[in-house]
Amino acid sequence: MIKNLLKMLLLVFQCGVAFFLLVTIYMVFAIFDSEFGFDGLFALVIQFLFAIVIAIFTILLCLLIGLPIRLHPKIKNWWMKNFYVSIFGVMVGLALLGLSYLPQLTETVAANINGIDTTKKIPNVNLAVTGWFVTAFMVLHIYPPAVISIKIKNAVLSKNGL
Repeated sequence: MIKNLLKMLLLVFQCGVAFFLLVTIYMVFAIFDSEFGFDGLFALVIQFLFAIVIAIFTILLCLLIGLPIRLHPKIKNWWMKNFYVSIFGVMVGLALLGLSYLPQLTETVAANINGIDTTKKIPNVNLAVTGWFVTAFMVLHIYPPAVISIKIKNAVLSKNGL
């Protein structure tokens, strides 16, 4: 019972961290793209709502893809023993998001701003999308090292008198 509760709390924590991180990343991208002004600020409110929807969709997709990690004991044990893979993956995902803004890697697209045809520099879409999903997947599948997990379980069990 306590073991299942701890697993559920870990999942809720992982989803919460991933949600906060994804919404923050999305809003940073939206602010960098914003033209500001009144209509630009209003668009940021809509972008925030869109960020919430996209973050939830991404989390559900990454949880579905990561089900083998959660359900298969051998895979889960390997993943938990090699927790640094997830930490490294988060760093790689964030690096890809950052690289998408490098001037050499940005893309130029045609845009119509206030009825005027113009070109606009945007982040590299392939790098941004890959970084987004790698970051989300890895954050959702970071498990504490076994030593920390055991200490937490023992602390909870001793407080409950079990």
